[in-house]
Amino acid sequence: MNKVIHCITTIERGGAENQLLILIKEQINVGKKVIILYLKGEPTLKQDFLDAGAEVLDILYKKPLLIQILVMYKFIKKEGYILHAHLPRAELISAATCKKNKLIISRHNSEKFFPRAPKFLSSFLSILVTNKASACIAISESVKNHILSNKEILSKDKIEVVYYGYDIKFPNNNYQKTSHTQFTIGTIGRLVEQKDQKTLLKAFAEFSRINSNSKLIIVGEGNLKGSLIDLAKRLNILDKILWSDKTNNVADYLLKMDIFVLPSRYEGFGLVLLEAMQLSIPIVAANNSAIPEVLGLNYPGLFETSDAEDLLKKIALFHHNTLDINFSSIYENNLSRFNPIFMEIKIDGIYNSSLENFNSK
Repeated sequence: MNKVIHCITTIERGGAENQLLILIKEQINVGKKVIILYLKGEPTLKQDFLDAGAEVLDILYKKPLLIQILVMYKFIKKEGYILHAHLPRAELISAATCKKNKLIISRHNSEKFFPRAPKFLSSFLSILVTNKASACIAISESVKNHILSNKEILSKDKIEVVYYGYDIKFPNNNYQKTSHTQFTIGTIGRLVEQKDQKTLLKAFAEFSRINSNSKLIIVGEGNLKGSLIDLAKRLNILDKILWSDKTNNVADYLLKMDIFVLPSRYEGFGLVLLEAMQLSIPIVAANNSAIPEVLGLNYPGLFETSDAEDLLKKIALFHHNTLDINFSSIYENNLSRFNPIFMEIKIDGIYNSSLENFNSK
């Protein structure tokens, strides 16, 4: 399959969007023609997709839903393509317009198909999409199990797990670890309930009381920023925190950190874990969903979800590194499982199986 149309809800910077960029780079490297269609949001990754060699079309961008469906239907009437959809709205529009067995969908999150909808409606819409799709790619076993347990697909045989791949060119400059006098803990992610920065603030408050020469970096935007600042004030740590909005230079921030913390209550995958591993930054992360899949079930930095006391223990353990952990060695072994070339090969196999089924009809 040499022509792939990716339809995604946004091309803002985020886990699913960044991962699509990694995938299309590999697809273009092996000679595929790649077209990107997107529906809404700020197109902050548009130039990155263009620089990678993809064609980025605005034909659906900010159009009313009915117009998006009509334009998409007309655009994909041609033969010889695979339509690969990402994120709920893009999946629905693709399912409404694409011929059966030419649609592939990727599920990027361990949450309901439509998080704000009632469970029965979310399941109903998901089943409509998955019935139309030839295959459903889950980015982790955790996401696969979530889809099955929430009855968002009728045929479990349609689900295939394909892990995210890391960006071979990350970081894209000669970054070096930043030297600093304060012991620095940090996190990167949207400021929403899922990411559970509240637990990190509580753990850091106790850590900084014992280790006064320490600071916390929080990178991200979201509707909880005000309440997180209020909590930091109550914990008397506001002056020890550096707040930064969403960034285009993740490596800059990771290299300022002595420990990276991912306190999320759940993750479909956690692409930032691969980025921290590539830079050999010690990681402490919540032991749930796909996180132990990525880091390893026996990884020493896993803590009980939303347990500030256990998080504090893991941070203290890594602060002193009494276990003499060789993070570079651990991460090098882990990253071998997430080679983006393997990801592209597996997804291409799914494309080809889909087209074989289509052509046999």
